[in-house]
Amino acid sequence: MNIAMTGVSGNMGAEALREVLTLAYVQRVRILLTKKKRNETLCRQLKKLYGNRVEAVFGDIADSAACAQLVEGADYVIHMAAVIPPRSDADPKASERCNYLGTVTLVDAVKAMPRQAKFIHTSTMALYGCRDEKHPFARVGDPLVISPFDMYSLHKLWGERYVLEAGLEHFAVLRQTAMLHMKMLRGNMSDGLMFHTNLNSPLEWVSARDSGILIRRIVERDSAGEIDAFWNKVYNMGGGLRGRQTGYDTFRVGFSVMGGNTERFFRPSWLASRNFHGVWLADSDVLENLFGYQHDGVEEVWKEIGKRHRAYRLAACVPPALISGTFFRRLLAHSNSPMRWRRDNDRARMFAFYGSEDAFRSIPSEWKDVKLMAKGDFGDYDALRDEKRAAAEGKLLSHGFDDRKPPEEWTAKDCAQAAKFRGGSFDETSFAGAYAPAQWKCHDGHVFTATPYTVMGAGHWCDQCAPRPWDFDRQAKHNPFYAQVWYDTHAQDENVRCDIDDYGKHGGSMNAVFVCFTGTGNTKRVCEALADALRAQGHDVRLELLRADRPCPDVSDADRLIVAFPVHGFNAPSPVLKFLKTLPVHAGGTAYLVRTSGEPLTLNNGAVRAPVRLLEKKGYRVAGDFHYVMPYNIIFRHSDGMASRMWRAVMRRADSDAAMIATGAGSLPAVGLGARAAAIVCRVEHPAARLIGRGFSATDACVGCGLCARNCPQGNIRMEGGKPVFGKQCVICMACAFSCPKDAVRTGVLNGWRVNGGYRFDAPPASDEEVCSYCRKSYLRYYHRSEETVEDTD
Repeated sequence: MNIAMTGVSGNMGAEALREVLTLAYVQRVRILLTKKKRNETLCRQLKKLYGNRVEAVFGDIADSAACAQLVEGADYVIHMAAVIPPRSDADPKASERCNYLGTVTLVDAVKAMPRQAKFIHTSTMALYGCRDEKHPFARVGDPLVISPFDMYSLHKLWGERYVLEAGLEHFAVLRQTAMLHMKMLRGNMSDGLMFHTNLNSPLEWVSARDSGILIRRIVERDSAGEIDAFWNKVYNMGGGLRGRQTGYDTFRVGFSVMGGNTERFFRPSWLASRNFHGVWLADSDVLENLFGYQHDGVEEVWKEIGKRHRAYRLAACVPPALISGTFFRRLLAHSNSPMRWRRDNDRARMFAFYGSEDAFRSIPSEWKDVKLMAKGDFGDYDALRDEKRAAAEGKLLSHGFDDRKPPEEWTAKDCAQAAKFRGGSFDETSFAGAYAPAQWKCHDGHVFTATPYTVMGAGHWCDQCAPRPWDFDRQAKHNPFYAQVWYDTHAQDENVRCDIDDYGKHGGSMNAVFVCFTGTGNTKRVCEALADALRAQGHDVRLELLRADRPCPDVSDADRLIVAFPVHGFNAPSPVLKFLKTLPVHAGGTAYLVRTSGEPLTLNNGAVRAPVRLLEKKGYRVAGDFHYVMPYNIIFRHSDGMASRMWRAVMRRADSDAAMIATGAGSLPAVGLGARAAAIVCRVEHPAARLIGRGFSATDACVGCGLCARNCPQGNIRMEGGKPVFGKQCVICMACAFSCPKDAVRTGVLNGWRVNGGYRFDAPPASDEEVCSYCRKSYLRYYHRSEETVEDTD
């Protein structure tokens, strides 16, 4: 037997690979990995453990050639690759490429096989959207009302629908619930995502280990011919009763390994009150009865996490206030945190996650006043988690027809009844069985084709009405299928339409203005790469250069202001700070920083402090910072190979960084004490540059071409008698010495650091072995991170 897998570098995928390789009759598992250093190391480790039983294909999941190579000769294709939050929030393009386009490409590769493999697709319970105590349980066939701004769920929705409608001979969709793994705490300490969790969100956890066991058991039982009826259906994949908690007690149990709990580390208002994705699964026993995979309980897994990570146990000796300040309070300022949205007046996201301003203000300030499912404020907690009791009490949603009948027994009248419950209609003459395409019409008059199983069995509806944008407020008014759950967390008089593009309710083109200070052209070159990427994404872009011979740029029309500069002595150059001080107030504006430097040291992070402070004074929300390494124009000369690899890193990052700018996502770097100290000490460069610049001169090799005068952004050089004369406004940008065709400029006390002549960015990129010894480890880390493309995670 041969198996093809995606996502094995992620938590579930790693466990699934390990489990299926315990089956002696599995001859080969071919895995798809993106080409990056980490995955090359993983491949070597797997080869050492399993030899030729593991075969790697390096490529992009959205590349048809890579997918065709992956599935060749496979009996099963198990698709677990995903770009998940918070990365999907920050980089929706990567999410779409992996979660949707990658799924499409892989499905098409399977369809093209001479003998189709059986296809197992990992979807997500996030498709059910936000639930609370009113309807805490979901089952397959429930409405898919994904939460506004949740790009992960949006792209998984599109991907799942493609699997269902592709006409595959054998498929299974596993809607995976929240997954526990050994990296839980570490993986959630760098983003504001944790604050999206609602205190009363029902969460049914399953461990990565049990998820891997499930994949192995499917292969085991199917290869024995025991589960023919399993195929061509959607399943909810959860951990059962022992995995059922709420947001509140998930934090309580998780933080207990650090000696704390929800109330010690958080305040109630830090956490969103709606728009999360969490649910208990009323039918997770279906897979358990078939495959017997549920072994781990939530409490036991968290105890194991604590045992494996001694640092968390040591944290129990530290006062809770210090833990909260060190690990959690700092994340409140992250661009993905609700408290940051409130500070920045991001009304769209605040409304989506809280409701009205009054709703936010009504959140209790004291924990004793918060009503919690986990504390019995809505009835007996154990009884609430019992799916049989929920069914008996009418807490399961209606599907609009007799869903006790198996799909094989559905009739055209069942389809018409289901369509009416969704506010639409069904063409009964098009009915040819549960898995045959049929014609439907939604309330808005869109006629669409879908199998009855996709609509009635899996919960999908009109693909033209499906988000984005999200307008469930309007749809719920004429769609009882949606209304029965949407109004649990939304008022019936709400009428809001949300889109990820916060520069306009209905999306459309954004206007980005780059204001760039550049000396030798490196920063301008980076800005042009980002500008090209934004234009390719359909946005309007203007690039303005900060020069003494040009008027101050007018940025009043900018939806995004991008301020770009080279780092000078761990600071922003003085012309940049001067420009920011003269900016008019623009309340609610969104800004980004783009920095270039000759080395990827975190000491350079100190350069963001003054620009961020000045922009915020002018009313801007500084949503993020992008730091690119470009070759030195002072100190020493990099090789052309180093310059070429630096430029390759820029080009690999340009699309995803541009997407973050377009969506208003991003983050600011941490500025440590060392970076602050370096910036303060080296700020002396600003006044000193004017003195040092007076010492610049030209040798007899000067031919009087005047290029230095024309290139000087400060207008600090004038030509007299065919020779340059240097004034008092130098900022040591080094444009004059770097671009002199005769290397005739001498830079005074800095002459020993002079670099002359441009770099060949089209040279063969330096290999890891050819990277210079100066800051070698830092350069290699930067290159490897920048060269990563779509992540295979789960």
